[in-house]
Amino acid sequence: MLMGENGSGKSTFVSILSGITNQDSGSVAIFSQNSGLIKNATLKERRKFIKLVPQNIPFVSSISALENIMVDYHSALTPNWFFGSFRGKREVFSLSKKIISEFGLSIDLNSYSFSFFERLQIWIIRVLLTPAEVIIFDEPVIGLSRQEKNYFLSICSNIVDNGRTVIIISHSFDEILRNMDVIHIFRKGRISKTYFPSEGLNINDLKSSIFGKDTFKKYLADPRFFSLQLVKDTLVLEKGGRDQEVIFSLDSGSGIKLEIKKGEIIGITGVFNQDFFSFVDTLTGKTWTKNRGIKMIFNNEDVSNLSKQDWFKRGIIVVPSHQEAGMFFNFSCLKNFSVYFRDQLNFFFTQGQLRNLEDRFIKCLNQFMPFFFDKNFIHRKIYTFSFGNRQRLLLATILNQPKKLFILDNPTANLDWVGSINLIQAVVTKSVSDNTAFVFFSSDRDFLLTVSEILVVVDGSKIVGISSRGSINFSSEWIDSLVN
Repeated sequence: MLMGENGSGKSTFVSILSGITNQDSGSVAIFSQNSGLIKNATLKERRKFIKLVPQNIPFVSSISALENIMVDYHSALTPNWFFGSFRGKREVFSLSKKIISEFGLSIDLNSYSFSFFERLQIWIIRVLLTPAEVIIFDEPVIGLSRQEKNYFLSICSNIVDNGRTVIIISHSFDEILRNMDVIHIFRKGRISKTYFPSEGLNINDLKSSIFGKDTFKKYLADPRFFSLQLVKDTLVLEKGGRDQEVIFSLDSGSGIKLEIKKGEIIGITGVFNQDFFSFVDTLTGKTWTKNRGIKMIFNNEDVSNLSKQDWFKRGIIVVPSHQEAGMFFNFSCLKNFSVYFRDQLNFFFTQGQLRNLEDRFIKCLNQFMPFFFDKNFIHRKIYTFSFGNRQRLLLATILNQPKKLFILDNPTANLDWVGSINLIQAVVTKSVSDNTAFVFFSSDRDFLLTVSEILVVVDGSKIVGISSRGSINFSSEWIDSLVN
């Protein structure tokens, strides 16, 4: 396993290793069981022997599992193969069934509807159909239930028993760690420390190695992380009570009905299948809402068929799970920040306006990146940052907006432990000070159980449970009892 804080070099290392990009200096050597030692391996050689399963899994939802497998398999091995060939389809079906049986997978090759875990299994079949000897998984357990995590780990064990190597990149500190043979810590572009879980593993020592002793001590000693609801209750009392007005109501038309009050924080988790993905994609702006049967009322106005730009003008911000949303990669951090203060991409500011924007942005960054912050990087372009730090920059920009409702899909997907704490603190503070409501769709239970006041558990397109903070059911075990 590879672990490290946001910006530590994990993604760059893996991109070089898997042949996505070339290194600036040095060389990559591969020892293949079949080909022996390959010094100065080319990008092509790396792509042959090392396969990456990305976190945001590319997927075509309009075709079957088998056809999704064929797209990658034949583009990699037989580029001139005709997609409609019955013989080719039969061949891939036979090989895929063999892999499903041999490696303990559970997927219907003829299905057109998939949960996140089933999408992951389809990609596992894809890479196992290639000669790859090393398989790299980037954040594979995000979106998985506890049972699915255990299932995934058993599949990895079967892959290793088959003679292949598995590398997992993760920010997770849960039970998955203890199933690893080796854990390498990345810090400032280098492997700074190595752990062997079989010899014993101290999670606090691990966090200290990842984030540095000073940063770890600061956040471990911060009482806001461990008693956020107490802090919020105190702030609400100081403010004179809570507003009970409903600001947003939603009816999916297929079993999900919600009412959100001003200043309320709602977390939604559970089993995310194809129907639920379609619902979330509609709600967060990946697809258009019109004629999908989803009814949404905001401040007594029907906003179901309005564009997300119109939502923004009315006081709603939606943040999809992919980082391209709301970010312009060729713009600087400051220019991205300024987009939210202009009606068009026309950045002619007076010196005074620019200084005000810089001061405001720096204040946001100090909240989200206090241990990492360098005033000069507000002029760096977005593409130069790691995925996790792009997410921090996006959240810092978004949460600075004076809006009344934020809908976020998997906001902690690329954040490390410290980044998640920063997000929790910002959300709780904003929900009280600005009376802002939040809705989170997430599989990160630790995050939801810490930040949410109401927890909604879904199984596909229907709600199977609702619990409030303080209830005996407000726990990860209760979620497992509903979805497993």
